[in-house]
Amino acid sequence: MTKIQDPVDMLLPRKSSSLAGRIGLAILLTSTAALLLATITFVTIEVQSYKRNLVEHLTVVSQIVATNSTAAIDFKDAKTAKLVLKSLEAEPGLIAAGIYFTNGALFATYGATDASIKHLDEFDTVWHNNSLGMQHHFHGDQLDIQFPIELDGDLLGQLRLTAELSPMYTKLANYLQTMAWVLLALIVMIFLVSQRLRRRIAAPVERLADGMRRVSEHQDFSLRLAPEGDQEVIRLTEGLNHMLEQIQERDQRLLQHRDDLERTVEDRTRDLRFARDEALASKDAAVMASRAKSEFLATMSHEIRTPMNGVLGMTELLLSTELGERQRRFAETIQRSGDALLAIINDILDFSKIEAGRLELVDEEFNLRDLVDDTAELMAERAHNKGLELSPVLPLDLPLAVSGDAARLRQVLVNLIGNAIKFTDKGEVIVRLKLLALSEQEMQMRFEVIDTGIGISPAQQQKIFESFSQGDSSTTRRYGGTGLGLAISSQLVSLMGGEIGVESEPGRGSTFWFSVPLARSVIVVEREFKHKDLRGVRLLIVDDNATNREILHNQAIAWDMPHETAENGHQALEKLRMAAARNEPYDIVILDWHMPEMDGIELAGRIQADPAIPALRQVMLSSAAFDEEAARAMEQGIDRYLNKPVKQSALYDCLKGVMAESEPTVSDEGGAVEATVFEGRILVAEDNRVNQEVARNMLELLGCQMEIASNGREAVELASTGNYDLVLMDYHMPEMDGWEASGEIRRREKADSGERQRIPIVALTADVKKGVQEKCMEHGMDAYLSKPFTQSQLIKLLGQWLPQVERTLARIEAAPNAVADEGDAPVLDHGVLDRIRTLQQPNAPSVLAQVIGIYLEDSSEMIEALKQALDGGDMAALSETAHSLKSSSANLGASRLSSLCKELELRGKTGSPEDLVALVERIDAEFGSAQSGLRTELEQIAVA
Repeated sequence: MTKIQDPVDMLLPRKSSSLAGRIGLAILLTSTAALLLATITFVTIEVQSYKRNLVEHLTVVSQIVATNSTAAIDFKDAKTAKLVLKSLEAEPGLIAAGIYFTNGALFATYGATDASIKHLDEFDTVWHNNSLGMQHHFHGDQLDIQFPIELDGDLLGQLRLTAELSPMYTKLANYLQTMAWVLLALIVMIFLVSQRLRRRIAAPVERLADGMRRVSEHQDFSLRLAPEGDQEVIRLTEGLNHMLEQIQERDQRLLQHRDDLERTVEDRTRDLRFARDEALASKDAAVMASRAKSEFLATMSHEIRTPMNGVLGMTELLLSTELGERQRRFAETIQRSGDALLAIINDILDFSKIEAGRLELVDEEFNLRDLVDDTAELMAERAHNKGLELSPVLPLDLPLAVSGDAARLRQVLVNLIGNAIKFTDKGEVIVRLKLLALSEQEMQMRFEVIDTGIGISPAQQQKIFESFSQGDSSTTRRYGGTGLGLAISSQLVSLMGGEIGVESEPGRGSTFWFSVPLARSVIVVEREFKHKDLRGVRLLIVDDNATNREILHNQAIAWDMPHETAENGHQALEKLRMAAARNEPYDIVILDWHMPEMDGIELAGRIQADPAIPALRQVMLSSAAFDEEAARAMEQGIDRYLNKPVKQSALYDCLKGVMAESEPTVSDEGGAVEATVFEGRILVAEDNRVNQEVARNMLELLGCQMEIASNGREAVELASTGNYDLVLMDYHMPEMDGWEASGEIRRREKADSGERQRIPIVALTADVKKGVQEKCMEHGMDAYLSKPFTQSQLIKLLGQWLPQVERTLARIEAAPNAVADEGDAPVLDHGVLDRIRTLQQPNAPSVLAQVIGIYLEDSSEMIEALKQALDGGDMAALSETAHSLKSSSANLGASRLSSLCKELELRGKTGSPEDLVALVERIDAEFGSAQSGLRTELEQIAVA
């Protein structure tokens, strides 16, 4: 089978260039092509925009002049007509204007040179019918406009204008000159980078290759190469020296046995057997060499990825600062190019790990809906930039709590969705899940990614899952890519015990599918949607896309909402009026923004202006992630604005929120409400100060008395001497962990011979894995609560162990969230911060400010501790610190930072040093972003 050659290999053969030169050329070609493409695209857009704006402007001017000229032409007052035309002096670029009778006779002119009058007379060579309406025509570097002059519907004459386009060409020439300087600077930068690559990477490898060539040419196996360069190159050199020693020893043995081979047949047989053994050994050596090659490739990928992570992290921080438009464009170009290069490096790394047999799957519990929704949200911007609809479709009865390798499952989905978006120019991409089989312990899931793209021929389908392969060479040239994505996806699915395939026809789109077994989980808590919150709320869904209507239809069914769907604005208005006439008006209407004939904004305005339609709540959905659109929607009276694809949880919260806005939130007695609180004394064993402060405020707001133990040993002593109704025990603590502490408390209770009442102990854990419940029981615990927990989860837990009382409390409303772009994952989850605000009690210092202050103080020290543990090779301290930072970050809504810390905690035991260095750098960069956001929150609290 013919292997597709890399474009850089075709331009620069491998034998004629160094490694550094090839890398430099690849970066130069890619960057230059991207810059040229961006320049051409920008120029084209600028030209079209300039022409369109000029036509629109001159059309308005023509309408004004035509209106002012009706009296002059009706009374044949040429002097007045010329005065009207003279008002065009204020229009730059207008070179001629004329008013003509319906018979084509010239009535009055502006700019009346011979050339301009001749040009105006030539209008009829383009437009022969004077009865036509407004028309425009571009020829050469000029624009001609013809506009009718009418009075009470009667055509009196024609206004004809001519404008020049020379300002546009001057602007484009200046832009092209600027881009030429940028290209020159880029070439200089690539040259400097290639020189650094030569010193850091290529030079040691070239020295090693030269030594191997000398050994091969001269057959001098006594030659030994001096180890130089990085550790990886030194290990390769030492391996080569060791191999040469073995070859030299083998030659000596062969010489020793040469005489014996000549004496007897038996000796010859023995030597043949020896030769066979040597052949087998050579085969093993070849296998080992191949594995060494894969390991070398993986190591080099790590070495390249580490500085790339630094580049991307610092670029992200740079983009968060104040930049000029041009500087931001440069920084965004760096980030996009870096992301593309990092994706290629990650593909190579994964492929090399799979080939070397070093890739291991992780078994963890996760929510299947969240995984699919988060993946779709991650890919949404890429789809929206191409004008595509990206829609996840999940069955209503899908079990969501599953166990498996969530990261690798997401990787396969990202690859398939990314390919679908890449090869689809218009239409939609659908992610659909199907339940194939279900048992008490396991289920078989089928994932489908359906697109309306170019499709794949049967011949191409046979090789599309092979390494470094795409459909054909033209596909590679047009769409790019390494061809590794589908190969990696295929091998990952195989490792998970599943299968993958494709169904497609050229020109009719493709369906990529894979099925994998997933274990069912009883640990992951699926989000509870209280149907009573939306039950009976009448909903109208308006969207021209059938898939989106199907998704919203299924969700409305799940929430017991009476609903109907409409394909366009006219149908929606008719259904709204009919529902009002039946005295069954709708409570909420969900509007798609971009629809043919009548878009969502126009429909919203017509709904509000129609007296036959009662007032209702309006929610806008859009595939475009622009703040300007959200602002415009709010200006038009839209209650909420969400970006597609919309998570089920986000839509639920949105609909619940808009309905709650119409209901009173406090009573008439000064904002007081009746709330259920608890009587009891609680011991909280927790070493993290942020978690201590959050738990303290939650419990005090619920009326509980509480004390804090900072480690397991202190918790044992307090539990033995104090009178507590409940113990909340973190299992991950210094000196004595939660498991040991719980066991010791139970041992002391038993030693007291029943004199002391048994204290309920609830485990607090951020690691809700399979077997945690059994481990809790083994150590004498009664239940567990996963961190971070919400106030409602805590209330539900306390209700099992403590008596309740009715008490009037002051309600402190959380600050409303600003309209956020659902397409971007935020640095801080403001919903979490708002939950902390709800813990605020009247006339008390700000709870949120206290928690943020503790977090900023402790977390800065933890970041330094991570770096010191990494430098000292102390993996236990690294995992311990990552665990603590993970927990406190989750409690402050820094979910991205918390996820990175969780990954570091897991990899701290098994990950390579290169992986850990890159991960700590990413955590440091993400902490900087979270720190900036939290300081802004503190400033807002201080101002308030």
